[in-house]
Amino acid sequence: MPLDPTWPKSRILSVVSLSKADLIIGCESSIWGNCCHRLDTFQWLIDDGSCPVLSISMNNNIKEQFHSSLLAWPCESENVRSFCYLMYTSGSTGKPKGVCGTEIGLLNRFLWMQEMYPLHGGDLVLFKKPISFIDHLQEFLGALLASCTLVIPPFNQLKENIFYIVEFLQGYFINRLVALPSLMRAILPALQSPYYARIQGSLKLIVLSGEVVHLSLWEMLVKLLPQTSVLNLYGSTEVRSQNPTFLWDLGCY
Repeated sequence: MPLDPTWPKSRILSVVSLSKADLIIGCESSIWGNCCHRLDTFQWLIDDGSCPVLSISMNNNIKEQFHSSLLAWPCESENVRSFCYLMYTSGSTGKPKGVCGTEIGLLNRFLWMQEMYPLHGGDLVLFKKPISFIDHLQEFLGALLASCTLVIPPFNQLKENIFYIVEFLQGYFINRLVALPSLMRAILPALQSPYYARIQGSLKLIVLSGEVVHLSLWEMLVKLLPQTSVLNLYGSTEVRSQNPTFLWDLGCY
């Protein structure tokens, strides 16, 4: 279960309590420099004492030599786990709810995406979704499974200036972007600039998620990016737990 350090303190404590977590694992230092996602800036969570906190140091662990493991893929084990991850909804329509996701449902998502909107070895995917959203799994695991390049921007810079994302789309020739509809609407003026015309040729797929997609936005995107496919996957966290066999076809139009 991911805990996003950018959440308000009350939400973090609420999710920990509702999930009955036995242990919180966090990074006490970062190899990324001045990063806002460090656990050592959340001493209050350790002092709260409602759940044990295990602090690990990426600087130390990255120097260790890791050996191959003989652990089997959980789906192939005799005792299949009932679920492999827990995601909490935003709570925009009420109290946040925990959604248990299965490995079979997660794999189904990857296979469906790869069949309908395949990633290739030469593609570049921008990793920008917060870990509190289910789409972040598709971003980094999808890129790994397809053996393509995952571009990870400095999250603190994106938080300070969301238009920084346009520079990444242009500079890295990004092929796939997962974004909120409100984000795409905000950066539309920049995308219309001749300076960023290169994005129109490189961006193959935009996945809109997290908010309702209004027809006016879709019409503007199609007109501005005629070579780019636009996919709507709104509500995927909630729907995924219901029927992982067909749910990913429901949000596409």
